[in-house]
Amino acid sequence: MTFGSTRAVIKAEKALQENFCIKVIPVPRTISSECGMAIVYNPEDKEKIMKKLEEAYLREVYFYDVED
Repeated sequence: MTFGSTRAVIKAEKALQENFCIKVIPVPRTISSECGMAIVYNPEDKEKIMKKLEEAYLREVYFYDVED
């Protein structure tokens, strides 16, 4: 998933890291060639993650399906 700002990535990481297996990575070039950070997560957790981000008032979140 990507976010509207670096601040949002950091806030999301803090909100999710205790309950989900996540990893902060550079945004893949298949999504964007600009600088930025993304969070990789287990797709099975998507609905729960979306709810947790909503509870943390994170609204500019973009979800992508990316294959290796």
